[in-house]
Amino acid sequence: MLGYPIVFDVRTNGDLYHPEDTLSIEPYYTYVPVRNGVADYSQRQAVDVYVSRYDQVVAFEGKVTLTAKDRIFIGDTSWGPTSMDQGVKKRSVQQWKGRFHLPNMAYFLPKGTDITRLGHINLGADPFLHDGYIVVGFKMVVHKQGKGAYLGYNNGWTEEGLRRVKVWRHIS
Repeated sequence: MLGYPIVFDVRTNGDLYHPEDTLSIEPYYTYVPVRNGVADYSQRQAVDVYVSRYDQVVAFEGKVTLTAKDRIFIGDTSWGPTSMDQGVKKRSVQQWKGRFHLPNMAYFLPKGTDITRLGHINLGADPFLHDGYIVVGFKMVVHKQGKGAYLGYNNGWTEEGLRRVKVWRHIS
């Protein structure tokens, strides 16, 4: 829903206990038009998001970067060898807490549209998209000790092997 913040948490396993370890969460947006009151997913398309700022329409990115201040250690200290340090066990699982917000005065254009070439902007007319839903997906990237990407997750549905084929089963 536009205008309302989404508060979330993400859990990671491993050695992400360094003060400079971060988790970057980059949203991507898809528009799904509504035709005759029904969402038409066959016509979905990637979009760019814009917001009004100081009488200008500017691009909205929405990237969230979680740092050490957004992370707590929640590892179970009851498992593993008794000789293993309790602190290592605790740090082995991390919980990151964050917040994402899509402004309520957001405008959507087909991805790649050059807004500077539109001339006079009429937010209620084409090519601005309206009468539909905005689906927000997130790409997550872990940065180890402030360096380049260490781990990344883009589309969990695809990575987990989602099949877009309907399977009909007759139940007798």
